[in-house]
Amino acid sequence: MAKSERQPPYNFGRVFFPSEPNPNPAIPNEIRFQPLGNHVSNVGKLVKKWQPSDFPDPYESSFKRVIKAANLHDIGKPQKFALQVETDSEQKFKKYIYSFRGHRFLAECKDNLWVEKLAQGHHDFSVKDISRDAYVLNKYPEHQSILAKDPLAYARELYILEMCDQIEAELACRVIGDDEQAESRTFMDYTIAKDDSEQNVYRVDPWIFSPDQIELTFDYWQKC
Repeated sequence: MAKSERQPPYNFGRVFFPSEPNPNPAIPNEIRFQPLGNHVSNVGKLVKKWQPSDFPDPYESSFKRVIKAANLHDIGKPQKFALQVETDSEQKFKKYIYSFRGHRFLAECKDNLWVEKLAQGHHDFSVKDISRDAYVLNKYPEHQSILAKDPLAYARELYILEMCDQIEAELACRVIGDDEQAESRTFMDYTIAKDDSEQNVYRVDPWIFSPDQIELTFDYWQKC
């Protein structure tokens, strides 16, 4: 019996249900998929433009850790993707939803536990989780010196990664056309609004980046 050809994983990082007129809003006219590489590239670009003074000292080492974590943080999404349905109180179909539940725990960095903790912690920016991870990291000599100099170094780096991820996510939702999902983004310390005078320009307030403006590209596939 011939072996079936192995199917590649779904290599996208986010799913969108465009906010367009529809006789039956629960059934989308189309579904749009943002390639995972596009999302990761945008997050990395935002990290690179983040105000250098926000990174723990020494800046270069801190910056490299956050960049490496940004490249790893969503690596488990293709394996964890699931298209699901949401039901009402009577268990009747309400609408389609999607999930990447558990994807962050597949982010591994064999040569740097700090980077791995950043990548896996990017969806749970809480005192409890940050304290737990910093406690674990402080057991290792190579990380003790960093935390001795700045006990909040891990928390500060995680914040930068988290906010870059969330800013990119909301911008992707707005640009690609899923306004409902854009309004439901969490962990945001920044307000994003469309510029009234310039097309495809969005204002982020407060502006935490070092240049006056950043250009991002948002790609997507669509399935009707």
